Amino acid sequence: SLRHLAVDAKGRAWIGGQYEGPKADLPPLLAVFDPATGRLAALEMPPALSARYRSYVGSVMASGDGRLVATSSPRGSIVTLWDIATLQPLAHHEIEDVCGLAAWGEGFLATGGGGDLVHLTRAGATTVGRHALHWDNHALAL
Repeated sequence: SLRHLAVDAKGRAWIGGQYEGPKADLPPLLAVFDPATGRLAALEMPPALSARYRSYVGSVMASGDGRLVATSSPRGSIVTLWDIATLQPLAHHEIEDVCGLAAWGEGFLATGGGGDLVHLTRAGATTVGRHALHWDNHALAL
């Protein structure tokens, strides 16, 4: 099922999905809808990356500068940064039980279920805090 979406700087909707079929299946978990063409296209994740997502995209977010999209999987404890120009994955970061994503500067603020707050950019990941909180699947930077 298609569950989460974010609109990038080009007006395209990035859509994250979840799959409840056999665990050995590696269905597409990410799609992009381009309103200019009316086309919905599934993005192929490399098989090793797709397996890490464990059939579950928990959040999708576009960066404030319009260059990146992030997808998260709490089941796989992974966040991937995608280049919106090439539709290709750029970097992967491991964060325990990660799901919440918020646009923050030129990157994202990611929340982990264990209380981690991590700033993600093209340059890497920086932990900005660890709290005795248990974040849910949503985040918003104010």
